[in-house]
Amino acid sequence: MRTRGTGCASGIQTPKKSRALTYPVGTVSLASAVLRRRTSWAVCLCLGGCTVDEPASPQLFNADAITAQVHIHQYDEGSHVTATFLREPTQLRPLFGDQVVNFAVEATVAAGPCALFRPTSCEPSCDGNREYCTRENTCAPFKALSFFDAGPVTIRGSSVAPNLDIRWSGTYYRANVPFQQAVFAGGETLQVDAATFSGSVVAPSAVTITEPSTLHLPASGPFRLSWAGARAPSVFVRLDVRSRDGAQATVACVAPDTGTMVVPSEIINALPAPPRQFNLELEPHERKFVAVRGSPYRAMLYVGRLQLRSGTD
Repeated sequence: MRTRGTGCASGIQTPKKSRALTYPVGTVSLASAVLRRRTSWAVCLCLGGCTVDEPASPQLFNADAITAQVHIHQYDEGSHVTATFLREPTQLRPLFGDQVVNFAVEATVAAGPCALFRPTSCEPSCDGNREYCTRENTCAPFKALSFFDAGPVTIRGSSVAPNLDIRWSGTYYRANVPFQQAVFAGGETLQVDAATFSGSVVAPSAVTITEPSTLHLPASGPFRLSWAGARAPSVFVRLDVRSRDGAQATVACVAPDTGTMVVPSEIINALPAPPRQFNLELEPHERKFVAVRGSPYRAMLYVGRLQLRSGTD
């Protein structure tokens, strides 16, 4: 039998004649859908003030309510740069606090700086217009996020893209560089200016994974990951694992960037057994909150640099 979770009220009404879009929490912009690897089932964390009952999990991102974000994300094949302005404030939730558009799927296992997520299913299916499957046979309502055009955002200071601008395209904010282009070299201070807020973040430098020398996941016990390069304030580590029999799991960890991350035994022991394939993401990043003029809420500035590796066991 399916049960109902608690939490979010349904949609935010968008005023008429306003250049805005209303999306349910969890719906991503076209740019995000095309480019962000984190839009798979396990990236789902609920924002918008949901109070779905959850087991204890690491409070790795726990910010006050925000009404805007600027997101600068670079990876091997290019970059994803966007902005979001919200008519109503929302709160970031643990682990996936780099974007405001996510769901809150409950963690199966949580230990140390990490949590493990498995796919959930609900029978009968949740009403996709009003709710989502937060844990096995449990639907929770979502809150719609209303995005709008708040004017252009400028980013200055990059040695690669010195005149980086983000403007409303009619459906979402889009940068004036192609997706295939890098937007920073690493180490630059990026000055972000919008109509109602300003701030700066430091672009992460490239890092090299040094441990393990050959990328494999242990059959049991902790998994130690080390990297060399300039330190960022924080680092995000993600593992997507799929076994030959179709079992799946995603691990997400966030911690200060010390050059080493240890994924606890409780997490590794809960992964699908070999033979299996996996992707490893390592993303040094800086996340900063700045005041929004004329508002009690804040805006989030995020810059991250993703390293992706794949392996088999």
